[in-house]
Amino acid sequence: MAAETTTEIEVDVEPGSALARALESVPGRPVLLRLAGARFRVAPEGEDGASDDPVPVSDHGAIRMADPDDIWAGYDPELARQSTLAAAGSWKHVDAEALKAEIYARRKMPSTRPPVEW
Repeated sequence: MAAETTTEIEVDVEPGSALARALESVPGRPVLLRLAGARFRVAPEGEDGASDDPVPVSDHGAIRMADPDDIWAGYDPELARQSTLAAAGSWKHVDAEALKAEIYARRKMPSTRPPVEW
């Protein structure tokens, strides 16, 4: 079902499926997909601000900076605003006190990582 190339994974969408209906319901516009809390933006190639070029991602999955010497290169304030608004409330189901207790408890546990030498 998925064919992997050197830069991206292509997934065939079954006609009539829920995903196909979602994509067809907003022709030419991006669709946001959710999987286990992660959000994915799917947009038609070359339309609505979508780029034909893949997002620059490093080997470990982090998005690379457009220019490591200029942290503002490629900065899009509108995208930053939209991303911030999209993230708002994403942790509302988390019990804050339980999370803090877990963090403090983990800090007291012995580390399994080797020490960092400076």
